Amino acid sequence: MIKRLRALQPHLFLICACIPTCLLSAWCSESSSAERELTRLRATVLPYFSFAPLYLAEAEGFFAEEGLAVEFVSLKGHGDSLPALLRGDIDIDTMFTVGLLNAVTRGENIRVVAARGSMTRSDCSPTGFLVRSNIAAKFSTLENDEVRHLTFGVDPIWMDGYFLHQWLSNSGLSLRDVKTEYVPTPAARLEALRQGSLDVAFLSEPWITIARESNAGELSLPGEKVAPDYPISTISFGPSMLSRTDDAGVRFLRAYLRAIAQYAEGKTPRNLEILAKATQLDPELLRRMCWPVIPLDGKIDAESIVRFSVWANQQGLADRPLASTDEIWNPDFLNKALQQ
Repeated sequence: MIKRLRALQPHLFLICACIPTCLLSAWCSESSSAERELTRLRATVLPYFSFAPLYLAEAEGFFAEEGLAVEFVSLKGHGDSLPALLRGDIDIDTMFTVGLLNAVTRGENIRVVAARGSMTRSDCSPTGFLVRSNIAAKFSTLENDEVRHLTFGVDPIWMDGYFLHQWLSNSGLSLRDVKTEYVPTPAARLEALRQGSLDVAFLSEPWITIARESNAGELSLPGEKVAPDYPISTISFGPSMLSRTDDAGVRFLRAYLRAIAQYAEGKTPRNLEILAKATQLDPELLRRMCWPVIPLDGKIDAESIVRFSVWANQQGLADRPLASTDEIWNPDFLNKALQQ
């Protein structure tokens, strides 16, 4: 018996040596299979705080738990995302523009499916019109003739132009009655306030906090006072998502809603860690600034977008106003995500 075992020893060694390799191969095969089974999606992002739930969903593995591999695509500007969405180069767009509005009214298969931010009334406003410090105290009492001499830093063909129009209309004025100057970047707008080349500028956090702490300007006109509950940031599905026969859209929004819930927990150490890394903002600045309001259910005030479309059409920016909310807003994916 001993002689037989000695004779089999080399063969037993080979068999034992092969077992770990086989197990490893089987594990790798299963892992590769699981990787292949993930549904791959592409979504636009920018390194701004308003994209917080997307960054949280990725960092916490919420997308992966829904069987999704979401690639974040950073585009140069708002205008670059729409052509990419229509071509199917991206599946999910996070930029709302007049161009998207026109694409919808021309029959393109695009719909807004969730909120990414809302100008909801709060004690800490993250968006609005900053006024130079030396005129901030008297801004609310200015006469129309004084308002006409101010220079407003807004984009007249974007939503901040619409917000300025809303405020001016309360005094019987319009955009044509004031001087506007488009300054593309928030940092440049803030510097223009400091230098006095702009009197009023539309800004969001963290620039509001930076302006206030550097005495460059004061938030004299919060966004929610101009356009309450306006969905200032949205998520849209393009043709490649709306034509799918699986439930990838529902799974994406289910993960997104989980991230909104975590975001709503506020300035927790984990949220600060993830968002400081994603936005490259100082964690202490994140603690001091106001965080945008994102509805827990992801829903938007779609009627606000219809009203915006009427204004955009009157300004010659949009082909026509939206006939109804159904043209732009599809709540079906969100409703299914909320039910599961």
